[in-house]
Parts: sequence; C-alpha cells; structure tokens
Amino acid sequence: MPRYYFHIQAHDDQMIEDSEGSDLPDDATALEEAIASAHDMAADAARSGRHADKSIVVTNGDGNVLHTISVRTVIH
Repeated sequence: MPRYYFHIQAHDDQMIEDSEGSDLPDDATALEEAIASAHDMAADAARSGRHADKSIVVTNGDGNVLHTISVRTVIH
C-alpha cells in the first residue's frame, strides 16, 4: 500500500513535516483524508477564534506533491 505524507504549511510558508505518513490505498483516499483534516483544522480555528490560514500539502513516498488543500477553502 502506498505511503502518503500530510504536511502542514502556515501562511508564512513555515512547513511542519509529517515524518510518519499514512499507508492508504490510493491518491483519492489521500485527498479525502486531507479534506477531512482541513475540516477539523477549520473547526478548531473557529472554536479558538484563530485564523484558518494553513494548508495541507499531500505528498507521496517519492516526495511529489499530489494535492494542496487550503483550510480556508473547506469553510462553508
């Protein structure tokens, strides 16, 4: 099963690296996980009164960026 990494990028381009990653069946599942995490981050930001100005950068095991999900884009 492929391994995917979910890095957190702040608005100032500071990156918090996911060093463990997650084994998932495919790219579509990795995207679903990133969107769910972005929803959670948006909810946490709303509860604490902070800005949701982060992104989740999904990479594969080779380090290739597959998706970048802005937390702001998942806020409805």
